[in-house]
Amino acid sequence: MARVRVGSEAPVNQLVCHPRLPLIAGLDSERPAVHVWDCGAGQLDELGTAGADSPADGDAVGWERRQQTPAAAWHPDQPLLVVASRGAVVRWTPAGLTELSGLPPAAAYRSLAFSPDGQTLWASPSSSDAETAWESSDCVDLASGTIRAGPRWDTGIATHPAGGLVTTLCSDQNATLGVFARVDQDSTPAAIVAGHDVLAGSPVTALGATAAGDLAVASGGGDLALVSVPASSPTAHAVCGDTSRAMITAFLDATSEVPGDGDLETHLVLTDGARTWHPGDLAAVTTATTTDPAWLQLRAAVNTVFGQPR
Repeated sequence: MARVRVGSEAPVNQLVCHPRLPLIAGLDSERPAVHVWDCGAGQLDELGTAGADSPADGDAVGWERRQQTPAAAWHPDQPLLVVASRGAVVRWTPAGLTELSGLPPAAAYRSLAFSPDGQTLWASPSSSDAETAWESSDCVDLASGTIRAGPRWDTGIATHPAGGLVTTLCSDQNATLGVFARVDQDSTPAAIVAGHDVLAGSPVTALGATAAGDLAVASGGGDLALVSVPASSPTAHAVCGDTSRAMITAFLDATSEVPGDGDLETHLVLTDGARTWHPGDLAAVTTATTTDPAWLQLRAAVNTVFGQPR
Protein backbone atom coordinates (compact mmCIF):
# COMPACT_ATOMS: atom_id res chain seq x y z
CA MET A 1 0.00 0.00 0.00
CA ALA A 2 1.32 3.43 -0.98
CA ARG A 3 0.45 6.41 1.21
CA VAL A 4 1.17 10.15 0.93
CA ARG A 5 0.12 13.37 2.62
CA VAL A 6 -1.92 15.77 0.50
CA GLY A 7 0.17 18.84 -0.35
CA SER A 8 -2.24 21.25 1.32
CA GLU A 9 -2.60 18.81 4.27
CA ALA A 10 -6.37 19.22 3.96
CA PRO A 11 -8.64 16.19 3.53
CA VAL A 12 -9.84 15.32 0.04
CA ASN A 13 -13.63 15.04 -0.24
CA GLN A 14 -13.88 13.59 -3.76
CA LEU A 15 -11.61 11.47 -5.96
CA VAL A 16 -11.81 11.34 -9.75
CA CYS A 17 -9.68 8.60 -11.33
CA HIS A 18 -8.65 8.61 -14.98
CA PRO A 19 -10.50 5.80 -16.80
CA ARG A 20 -7.37 4.50 -18.59
CA LEU A 21 -4.22 6.21 -17.30
CA PRO A 22 -2.57 6.03 -13.84
CA LEU A 23 -3.81 9.46 -12.78
CA ILE A 24 -5.97 10.58 -9.84
CA ALA A 25 -7.59 13.97 -9.19
CA GLY A 26 -8.73 14.94 -5.71
CA LEU A 27 -10.94 17.86 -4.66
CA ASP A 28 -9.58 19.80 -1.69
CA SER A 29 -12.08 20.07 1.18
CA GLU A 30 -10.95 23.52 2.34
CA ARG A 31 -10.59 25.54 -0.88
CA PRO A 32 -11.66 25.33 -4.56
CA ALA A 33 -8.55 23.40 -5.58
CA VAL A 34 -7.98 20.09 -7.37
CA HIS A 35 -4.81 18.05 -6.74
CA VAL A 36 -3.42 15.58 -9.29
CA TRP A 37 -1.35 12.47 -8.55
CA ASP A 38 0.44 9.90 -10.67
CA CYS A 39 -0.41 6.43 -9.33
CA GLY A 40 1.77 4.35 -11.68
CA ALA A 41 3.86 1.43 -10.45
CA GLY A 42 1.86 1.29 -7.23
CA GLN A 43 3.21 4.65 -6.02
CA LEU A 44 1.66 8.09 -5.46
CA ASP A 45 3.42 11.22 -6.74
CA GLU A 46 1.71 14.63 -6.68
CA LEU A 47 2.01 16.27 -10.10
CA GLY A 48 0.27 19.60 -9.63
CA THR A 49 -2.76 21.52 -8.42
CA ALA A 50 -5.42 23.56 -10.16
CA GLY A 51 -6.45 26.44 -7.92
CA ALA A 52 -3.52 26.11 -5.51
CA ASP A 53 -3.65 29.82 -4.70
CA SER A 54 -7.41 29.93 -4.18
CA PRO A 55 -8.60 31.39 -0.86
CA ALA A 56 -10.12 29.03 1.69
CA ASP A 57 -13.87 28.43 1.66
CA GLY A 58 -14.12 29.72 5.22
CA ASP A 59 -17.44 29.19 6.98
CA ALA A 60 -19.47 28.63 3.81
CA VAL A 61 -22.01 25.81 4.16
CA GLY A 62 -24.84 24.26 2.18
CA TRP A 63 -25.58 25.70 -1.24
CA GLU A 64 -22.96 28.45 -0.81
CA ARG A 65 -20.29 25.82 -0.16
CA ARG A 66 -21.45 23.73 -3.12
CA GLN A 67 -21.19 26.74 -5.42
CA GLN A 68 -17.53 27.06 -4.45
CA THR A 69 -16.74 23.38 -5.08
CA PRO A 70 -14.94 22.81 -8.41
CA ALA A 71 -16.15 20.43 -11.09
CA ALA A 72 -13.54 18.15 -12.67
CA ALA A 73 -13.51 15.65 -15.54
CA TRP A 74 -10.81 13.52 -17.19
CA HIS A 75 -10.43 13.10 -20.93
CA PRO A 76 -11.20 9.43 -21.67
CA ASP A 77 -7.80 8.75 -23.28
CA GLN A 78 -5.42 11.67 -22.78
CA PRO A 79 -3.71 12.97 -19.61
CA LEU A 80 -6.04 15.97 -19.67
CA LEU A 81 -8.14 17.19 -16.73
CA VAL A 82 -10.68 19.98 -17.14
CA VAL A 83 -11.62 21.95 -14.02
CA ALA A 84 -14.42 24.52 -13.68
CA SER A 85 -14.33 26.83 -10.69
CA ARG A 86 -15.66 30.30 -9.93
CA GLY A 87 -16.62 31.09 -13.51
CA ALA A 88 -13.34 29.92 -15.08
CA VAL A 89 -12.44 26.67 -16.86
CA VAL A 90 -8.83 25.46 -16.97
CA ARG A 91 -7.05 22.44 -18.42
CA TRP A 92 -4.39 20.53 -16.52
CA THR A 93 -1.87 18.45 -18.47
CA PRO A 94 1.61 17.25 -17.46
CA ALA A 95 2.88 20.43 -19.17
CA GLY A 96 0.94 22.68 -16.78
CA LEU A 97 -2.27 24.71 -16.57
CA THR A 98 -3.94 26.61 -19.41
CA GLU A 99 -7.28 28.37 -19.61
CA LEU A 100 -9.99 26.93 -21.83
CA SER A 101 -10.66 29.90 -24.08
CA GLY A 102 -13.65 30.72 -26.26
CA LEU A 103 -16.31 30.05 -23.65
CA PRO A 104 -19.18 32.53 -23.22
CA PRO A 105 -18.68 35.09 -20.43
CA ALA A 106 -21.84 33.79 -18.74
CA ALA A 107 -20.48 30.22 -18.42
CA ALA A 108 -20.64 29.12 -14.78
CA TYR A 109 -20.42 25.35 -15.02
CA ARG A 110 -21.18 23.21 -11.96
CA SER A 111 -20.80 19.78 -13.60
CA LEU A 112 -18.46 18.51 -16.34
CA ALA A 113 -18.08 15.32 -18.35
CA PHE A 114 -16.39 14.24 -21.57
CA SER A 115 -18.12 12.50 -24.45
CA PRO A 116 -16.80 8.92 -24.86
CA ASP A 117 -14.69 9.94 -27.88
CA GLY A 118 -13.14 12.86 -25.95
CA GLN A 119 -13.99 15.41 -28.63
CA THR A 120 -16.79 17.15 -26.77
CA LEU A 121 -17.01 18.58 -23.26
CA TRP A 122 -20.46 18.25 -21.71
CA ALA A 123 -21.07 21.11 -19.27
CA SER A 124 -23.99 22.05 -17.03
CA PRO A 125 -25.77 24.39 -16.54
CA SER A 126 -26.04 26.04 -19.93
CA SER A 127 -24.28 29.35 -20.57
CA SER A 128 -27.50 30.68 -22.10
CA ASP A 129 -30.03 32.93 -20.36
CA ALA A 130 -29.51 32.80 -16.59
CA GLU A 131 -33.23 32.24 -15.87
CA THR A 132 -33.34 29.05 -17.96
CA ALA A 133 -29.72 27.90 -17.64
CA TRP A 134 -30.61 24.76 -15.67
CA GLU A 135 -33.11 23.67 -18.34
CA SER A 136 -30.32 22.72 -20.76
CA SER A 137 -26.57 22.17 -21.00
CA ASP A 138 -23.63 23.07 -23.25
CA CYS A 139 -21.84 20.71 -25.62
CA VAL A 140 -18.42 22.27 -26.29
CA ASP A 141 -16.50 21.03 -29.33
CA LEU A 142 -12.89 21.21 -28.10
CA ALA A 143 -11.38 21.39 -31.59
CA SER A 144 -13.47 24.24 -32.98
CA GLY A 145 -14.81 25.86 -29.81
CA THR A 146 -18.35 25.58 -31.17
CA ILE A 147 -21.03 25.34 -28.50
CA ARG A 148 -24.40 23.74 -29.09
CA ALA A 149 -27.30 23.17 -26.73
CA GLY A 150 -27.64 19.81 -25.00
CA PRO A 151 -30.32 18.18 -22.82
CA ARG A 152 -30.80 19.06 -19.18
CA TRP A 153 -28.59 17.25 -16.69
CA ASP A 154 -26.78 18.03 -13.45
CA THR A 155 -24.88 16.30 -10.66
CA GLY A 156 -23.13 13.80 -12.90
CA ILE A 157 -22.86 11.43 -15.84
CA ALA A 158 -21.90 7.78 -15.44
CA THR A 159 -20.58 5.80 -18.42
CA HIS A 160 -21.17 2.05 -18.53
CA PRO A 161 -17.78 0.26 -18.55
CA ALA A 162 -18.77 -1.81 -21.59
CA GLY A 163 -19.57 1.33 -23.59
CA GLY A 164 -22.64 2.37 -25.53
CA LEU A 165 -24.68 3.67 -22.61
CA VAL A 166 -24.51 6.54 -20.13
CA THR A 167 -26.74 7.61 -17.27
CA THR A 168 -27.25 11.32 -16.73
CA LEU A 169 -28.59 12.60 -13.42
CA CYS A 170 -31.28 15.29 -13.41
CA SER A 171 -32.50 16.94 -10.21
CA ASP A 172 -36.27 17.37 -10.05
CA GLN A 173 -37.46 18.96 -6.78
CA ASN A 174 -37.19 16.15 -4.21
CA ALA A 175 -36.08 13.53 -6.74
CA THR A 176 -32.97 12.81 -8.76
CA LEU A 177 -33.86 11.23 -12.07
CA GLY A 178 -31.53 8.79 -13.80
CA VAL A 179 -31.96 9.39 -17.54
CA PHE A 180 -30.27 6.90 -19.86
CA ALA A 181 -28.65 7.94 -23.14
CA ARG A 182 -27.35 5.88 -26.04
CA VAL A 183 -23.75 6.71 -27.09
CA ASP A 184 -21.09 5.24 -29.35
CA GLN A 185 -17.95 4.15 -27.52
CA ASP A 186 -15.29 1.47 -27.68
CA SER A 187 -15.23 -1.02 -24.84
CA THR A 188 -13.08 -0.39 -21.77
CA PRO A 189 -11.06 -2.86 -19.69
CA ALA A 190 -12.82 -4.94 -17.03
CA ALA A 191 -12.71 -3.55 -13.50
CA ILE A 192 -11.74 -5.51 -10.40
CA VAL A 193 -13.20 -4.70 -6.98
CA ALA A 194 -12.38 -6.07 -3.52
CA GLY A 195 -12.77 -5.13 0.16
CA HIS A 196 -9.88 -3.90 2.38
CA ASP A 197 -9.26 -2.41 5.82
CA VAL A 198 -7.00 0.64 5.37
CA LEU A 199 -6.23 3.89 7.18
CA ALA A 200 -7.37 2.45 10.49
CA GLY A 201 -8.53 5.07 12.98
CA SER A 202 -9.13 7.76 10.35
CA PRO A 203 -12.45 8.42 8.61
CA VAL A 204 -12.60 7.78 4.87
CA THR A 205 -13.57 10.97 3.00
CA ALA A 206 -13.41 9.75 -0.62
CA LEU A 207 -12.96 6.59 -2.69
CA GLY A 208 -12.02 5.90 -6.28
CA ALA A 209 -10.99 3.02 -8.54
CA THR A 210 -7.98 3.52 -10.83
CA ALA A 211 -7.67 2.26 -14.39
CA ALA A 212 -5.50 -0.60 -13.10
CA GLY A 213 -8.19 -1.69 -10.65
CA ASP A 214 -6.45 -0.36 -7.54
CA LEU A 215 -8.42 1.40 -4.81
CA ALA A 216 -7.67 5.06 -3.99
CA VAL A 217 -8.69 6.04 -0.46
CA ALA A 218 -8.63 9.57 1.04
CA SER A 219 -8.71 10.06 4.80
CA GLY A 220 -9.90 12.78 7.14
CA GLY A 221 -6.31 13.22 8.24
CA GLY A 222 -5.26 14.56 4.84
CA ASP A 223 -3.71 11.31 3.55
CA LEU A 224 -4.20 9.50 0.25
CA ALA A 225 -3.61 5.76 0.04
CA LEU A 226 -3.37 3.46 -2.98
CA VAL A 227 -4.35 -0.14 -2.30
CA SER A 228 -3.56 -2.89 -4.80
CA VAL A 229 -6.19 -5.57 -5.34
CA PRO A 230 -4.64 -9.01 -5.87
CA ALA A 231 -6.07 -10.81 -8.90
CA SER A 232 -6.37 -13.93 -6.74
CA SER A 233 -8.41 -12.16 -4.06
CA PRO A 234 -11.41 -14.37 -3.17
CA THR A 235 -13.63 -11.28 -2.95
CA ALA A 236 -12.56 -9.85 -6.29
CA HIS A 237 -14.69 -10.21 -9.37
CA ALA A 238 -14.24 -9.04 -12.94
CA VAL A 239 -16.91 -7.60 -15.14
CA CYS A 240 -17.33 -9.70 -18.28
CA GLY A 241 -17.24 -7.38 -21.27
CA ASP A 242 -19.27 -9.63 -23.61
CA THR A 243 -21.97 -10.18 -20.99
CA SER A 244 -22.16 -6.47 -20.19
CA ARG A 245 -22.46 -5.50 -23.85
CA ALA A 246 -25.22 -8.07 -24.34
CA MET A 247 -27.09 -6.62 -21.36
CA ILE A 248 -26.77 -3.11 -22.79
CA THR A 249 -28.10 -4.24 -26.16
CA ALA A 250 -31.08 -5.95 -24.51
CA PHE A 251 -31.77 -2.87 -22.37
CA LEU A 252 -31.67 -0.47 -25.33
CA ASP A 253 -33.88 -2.76 -27.43
CA ALA A 254 -36.52 -2.58 -24.70
CA THR A 255 -36.54 1.23 -24.55
CA SER A 256 -37.51 4.09 -26.84
CA GLU A 257 -35.84 7.46 -27.29
CA VAL A 258 -37.41 10.70 -26.13
CA PRO A 259 -38.10 12.95 -29.15
CA GLY A 260 -35.75 15.90 -29.40
CA ASP A 261 -38.64 18.31 -28.92
CA GLY A 262 -40.49 16.12 -26.41
CA ASP A 263 -41.33 16.88 -22.79
CA LEU A 264 -39.03 14.66 -20.73
CA GLU A 265 -41.51 14.16 -17.89
CA THR A 266 -44.21 12.79 -20.22
CA HIS A 267 -41.87 10.00 -21.35
CA LEU A 268 -40.27 8.95 -18.07
CA VAL A 269 -40.68 5.51 -16.50
CA LEU A 270 -40.13 6.06 -12.77
CA THR A 271 -39.21 3.52 -10.09
CA ASP A 272 -38.44 3.54 -6.39
CA GLY A 273 -36.70 0.16 -6.67
CA ALA A 274 -39.83 -1.85 -5.96
CA ARG A 275 -42.64 -0.18 -7.92
CA THR A 276 -42.76 1.26 -11.41
CA TRP A 277 -44.83 4.15 -12.79
CA HIS A 278 -45.30 4.55 -16.53
CA PRO A 279 -46.14 7.91 -18.17
CA GLY A 280 -49.53 9.06 -16.91
CA ASP A 281 -49.67 6.79 -13.85
CA LEU A 282 -48.67 9.53 -11.41
CA ALA A 283 -51.58 11.71 -12.50
CA ALA A 284 -53.87 9.46 -10.44
CA VAL A 285 -51.75 9.40 -7.26
CA THR A 286 -53.42 11.21 -4.32
CA THR A 287 -52.11 9.23 -1.33
CA ALA A 288 -48.61 8.46 -0.07
CA THR A 289 -47.04 7.40 3.21
CA THR A 290 -44.03 8.79 5.03
CA THR A 291 -42.03 5.77 3.86
CA ASP A 292 -42.63 6.65 0.19
CA PRO A 293 -40.02 8.64 -1.78
CA ALA A 294 -40.24 12.39 -1.20
CA TRP A 295 -41.07 13.03 -4.86
CA LEU A 296 -44.05 10.66 -4.63
CA GLN A 297 -45.32 12.37 -1.47
CA LEU A 298 -45.01 15.74 -3.19
CA ARG A 299 -46.90 14.56 -6.28
CA ALA A 300 -49.72 13.14 -4.14
CA ALA A 301 -49.96 16.40 -2.17
CA VAL A 302 -50.09 18.53 -5.34
CA ASN A 303 -52.78 16.33 -6.87
CA THR A 304 -54.82 16.49 -3.68
CA VAL A 305 -54.53 20.28 -3.27
CA PHE A 306 -55.75 20.92 -6.79
CA GLY A 307 -58.72 18.66 -6.13
CA GLN A 308 -58.26 16.48 -9.15
CA PRO A 309 -55.63 14.27 -10.72
CA ARG A 310 -52.97 16.12 -12.66
